[in-house]
Amino acid sequence: MKMLVIRNYWLMIISWCLFLNGKEILGILIGAIGCIYLLLFKDSINCYRILLIGFLMFVISCLILIPSNIPYFFPKLHILLMVISIDTAITNEYLYLFKNKFILPILLICLSTIIISSLLIIVLPDSLYSLFTKASLFKMLVFIFLPYLLPLAYAAIRNAFKYKEVNFFQKQGAIN
Repeated sequence: MKMLVIRNYWLMIISWCLFLNGKEILGILIGAIGCIYLLLFKDSINCYRILLIGFLMFVISCLILIPSNIPYFFPKLHILLMVISIDTAITNEYLYLFKNKFILPILLICLSTIIISSLLIIVLPDSLYSLFTKASLFKMLVFIFLPYLLPLAYAAIRNAFKYKEVNFFQKQGAIN
């Protein structure tokens, strides 16, 4: 199952790369294939949780996207964001099964990529961007990484409290 999630992350990376390089429809299709790929191998899914998380992620993304100038450069971004929202909701179903030993390295890679990319955006001079500003680059960075960072962080925090509670009760003698 862990390799399934890692392969899905790679599919979504490919999807973003294709989308940002002008192959919007192919990027959206690969993102949708990633969603289907996850659904094929899951025995039971909580449809309500997937719909709720997907909807919330999409609404948050749209609230950031609408006031920006990014739709002028990427007019089909809202479609990709919808696919990504669904994908992160399905991925969240898998994250309930994993311990922090698997989640934390992926979370650290994601965080370090955000930090390095942010530093690069800050360091690059403003003259390189005529219409696509640094603020838009930061927003694109949010669109790329935040949908995957939030479920990973939530799963890591949930696991930390879950196993801490179990250890606390075992020390107290409540659980044999």
